[in-house]
Amino acid sequence: MTLYDSLLHKIVYQGKEIELFLTWNRVLECLDMLEDERFTPMQRVKYCLDLLCVGKHPDDEQLLVDIFKAIFPQKKKKDHEKYMDYKQDRGLIIAAFWQTYGLNLCQLIDKMHWQTFLDLVQGLPSNTRLAEVINIRARPIPKPTKYNAEERRELMRLKNEFRLDYTETERQQNLQDGWKKIADYLIQQAKR
Repeated sequence: MTLYDSLLHKIVYQGKEIELFLTWNRVLECLDMLEDERFTPMQRVKYCLDLLCVGKHPDDEQLLVDIFKAIFPQKKKKDHEKYMDYKQDRGLIIAAFWQTYGLNLCQLIDKMHWQTFLDLVQGLPSNTRLAEVINIRARPIPKPTKYNAEERRELMRLKNEFRLDYTETERQQNLQDGWKKIADYLIQQAKR
């Protein structure tokens, strides 16, 4: 997306233009719904399409896939840990928006476009509590020396205090990623 591109408000699906309502809260609600096992996959798809589409639309899973491809363009996947969670860091995100932009997110429900929200999240400065917490989560624990025992102990305490809880899906993915790394390592060792 370039600076002069307009925000996504429509998608063409099966030759028809479908108007979209892509506010930050609706996209996040949709992401939550897609993980809610209390509903069937088709109920989840229908709910999300009703949230994101204006007016009549087909209740088609492919339409939802196309919408998500448009709002989450494929980037090269990196192996990285999750350092922020929209649910668990709710208060920190609200506070950071208030501190930085003077915006009350609670008053911007159904008003701020998803892409604007993402841009503002990415632009949050390091002097917010959210940035400090993300820094704690991302900071590696230094190797032990005879001088850094207290620093290591304090960082481990902070990491534990601000750790993120993972969903079952995330835990399974992390487990699979871990097994893949082990297998890749063993293959490399066998080639030597």
